[in-house]
Amino acid sequence: MLVSCTFQEYGAVSGADNMVAGKVMIIDADEVFSAQLAVDFGRLGYLTRVVREFCEARSLGATELFELVVSELKLPSGTWFERVVPLMDSQRSAAFIVVTACGSIATAVKAVRLGARGYLSKPVTAQNILDTLEERDEVPPSSRNYCSLDRAKWEYIQMTVSNARTLTEAARRLGVDLRSLRRMLLKHAPSR
Repeated sequence: MLVSCTFQEYGAVSGADNMVAGKVMIIDADEVFSAQLAVDFGRLGYLTRVVREFCEARSLGATELFELVVSELKLPSGTWFERVVPLMDSQRSAAFIVVTACGSIATAVKAVRLGARGYLSKPVTAQNILDTLEERDEVPPSSRNYCSLDRAKWEYIQMTVSNARTLTEAARRLGVDLRSLRRMLLKHAPSR
């Protein structure tokens, strides 16, 4: 059954007539963010389609090919991990970028393993996304950003919880009691 696809289209705004740098699909329920990102891509010469849900993205992906797919990690219908694989099958040549307001190292690793070319925290611009696609060179050791011990501990806890089936199992793996783990999970991520 083919679902009717509703999307917003943003045209490329470039100096040359009819010059389109490529096609971008943005999957995000946040209308303000996705509209601004689409306008940013339009200024860079990209034709952009914005959809709100993964089912709309799947039906649009069945009819059009895109060079870039930018998607929120979590939407009302589910997470990127649950819904993006069928879209990747129909968009094999597209680069997939995950953008999110609630990221962690564990979800970043999982997204990259599934085929994401980048994982960015909101707010981002179109140029940030394109720069991420171009960054493939190794960062020199002297300019690496090392995180604090508190941040590394928080990320390890997040990864362990993500990989465990239950909180009880995660607490057992971490060697803490369940109540302590719940208190740890309520804390915000420490700064780098």
